[in-house]
Order: sequence, then C-alpha cells, then structure tokens
Amino acid sequence: MSDNELDELLLQLKDACKKNRHHSSNDITLNTILKKID
Repeated sequence: MSDNELDELLLQLKDACKKNRHHSSNDITLNTILKKID
C-alpha cells in the first residue's frame, strides 16, 4: 500500500471510532487492522 492509501485508511478508522466510541469492540478491530498494516 502507498502512504496515501494508509493515510486514507487511518482517517476512515478514526472517523469510525468517533462514531462508535461506545463500542469497545472497535479498539480490538483497530488493533487487528494496525497489526495487518505492520
């Protein structure tokens, strides 16, 4: 993935987390995706 694609993905993830802050499962999903990126 290019840096631009990663930036766009992170923006989408942050937006999703803001919308669903009351769902703790989002933290797990975020960590899983970040591990895949690494």
